Amino acid sequence: MRKQVLFVLMAMLFGLLFAAPHSYLPMQVTQPDGTEIEIYASGDEFHNWLHDQDNYTIVRDDEGWYVYAMQDGEDVAPTSIRAGMESAVRSALTPGINLSNRLVEEKYDRLSHMRDYSNGRIPHSGLINNLVVFIKFADSPDFNRPLSYYADMFNDNEPNANSMRNYFDAASYGALDVESYFYPIPNGDVIVTYVDSKPRAYYQPQSTSNPDGYNPNSSWERTYREHTLLANACDFIEDQIPTTLVIDGDKDGYVDNVCFIIQGQPDGWAELLWPHRWVLYDSYAYIHGARVWDFNFQLETSLDSSGASVLSHEMFHSLGAPDLYRYNDSTISPIGSWDLMSGNTNPPQHMSAWMKYKYGQWVFAPPIITESGTYSIYPVASHGYDNAYRVESWKSGEYFVIEYRRAHGIYDGNIPGQGLLVYRLLPNVGGNADGPPDELYIYRPGGVDNYTNGTLSRAAFSPGSSRRKM
Repeated sequence: MRKQVLFVLMAMLFGLLFAAPHSYLPMQVTQPDGTEIEIYASGDEFHNWLHDQDNYTIVRDDEGWYVYAMQDGEDVAPTSIRAGMESAVRSALTPGINLSNRLVEEKYDRLSHMRDYSNGRIPHSGLINNLVVFIKFADSPDFNRPLSYYADMFNDNEPNANSMRNYFDAASYGALDVESYFYPIPNGDVIVTYVDSKPRAYYQPQSTSNPDGYNPNSSWERTYREHTLLANACDFIEDQIPTTLVIDGDKDGYVDNVCFIIQGQPDGWAELLWPHRWVLYDSYAYIHGARVWDFNFQLETSLDSSGASVLSHEMFHSLGAPDLYRYNDSTISPIGSWDLMSGNTNPPQHMSAWMKYKYGQWVFAPPIITESGTYSIYPVASHGYDNAYRVESWKSGEYFVIEYRRAHGIYDGNIPGQGLLVYRLLPNVGGNADGPPDELYIYRPGGVDNYTNGTLSRAAFSPGSSRRKM
């Protein structure tokens, strides 16, 4: 039976985008002759690459020079054209080249154990005392920013402050409070770091110009080096953390969460030195008897550009949420910048009502509409109830989800539009990483199938939009 539903909107209808994966993270690199150039990194923790402002791909050659790349079958190979030269010199090159889909998929498969977000041990409500640990390598300079810069990014709870603490308070409708504590103990407003015994190159991929790096084809070696680093940092700070600080709020024997901030910038063509969430399973580290498990891994400069946005994205991974962007099939964006776990903005936008229910555990499941009628619906950003409904599809195991998004306030002020969004929901699919099929997909004009993107910015139904049917 076809269901006709009339929604009464209970409120007046009426940023900067940091895609997850990241796009155009600025990097300052030094050529072997001492010349400094600015290039960019894009991608995620499983596959990332370097390029210039015009999207011409960059790699390092055997002598350590940053050079433009050319396609070499399924791979990319260095040319003799050094990055930073005028565009006319590289006019014969093709922008946007990358590894083949098959090679990218191999990288995702090799690190598939990092993609299990269901193995977290972090409470979903109440107070989480999040530990933040600053790390630098043996050959790294000090952090550029004062501690107060990070304290505001993590903890500022003033009204309209853009912080991770305020974000989760708003997203959970007051159910979750994430307060962060910084170690090693700072010297006033000066950051004190754990200094590792290894140089930065030890945590970068092995190459002709970096023989001491980890084997890029060995997930074990990469894991061992990262987890040993983090375990050593935890051992270093344990005695500085007061025993009265509750770091295991749900008393399950595990530290609720640790965020490590590494001095410097992310790498390109590397998996370790890139923002990510994981669990410390390969090394044992304990703080006052509780095992360190869930952790977020951040880089100094990526926080400069995306701040509370990337912090909140990775923390929601710790809470069990998967990514809502496709890892390998990038022909379409199922969700775009309508959800924190897809193309997140800064300030970060809210998750969908379904994500708040299934992974946040902050709200009840959207009720299922079984008969025609008039139903009230409220904005997702401001109401933890009556903000979404489900309608059964004619296909078994599939639903339509209808939610109301209003472009208002600090955390939904950057969404592409406002009005009713209609999702296709496959509740037994965990996220969109391996899509299609996708757990959530927003219907939009021109999106006729799984391989045509359409116009996500015009997805919302509202009196002021031209959207009338799907």
